[in-house]
Amino acid sequence: MTDSPHVEDDDRGCLVMVLAVPIVLLTLVSAYFCWTALTIRPSGTWDDDAYAGIVLACVMSVGAAGVAAAVWVLPG
Repeated sequence: MTDSPHVEDDDRGCLVMVLAVPIVLLTLVSAYFCWTALTIRPSGTWDDDAYAGIVLACVMSVGAAGVAAAVWVLPG
């Protein structure tokens, strides 16, 4: 008889479960920064610090979502 590879030897199921943790955490971080960007209210047109905070929160949200997408695509 020939030795065929067993399904139990495949570690993809474990890898998916292990990578689910950073994907969920990065998605939560991205959602938090998105919420932060939406809730910051500038006091007026002169409030450059608030506008900078909004931009920073947007960049962090897109960055965390991009890293989560990269982790998701990586094992494939």
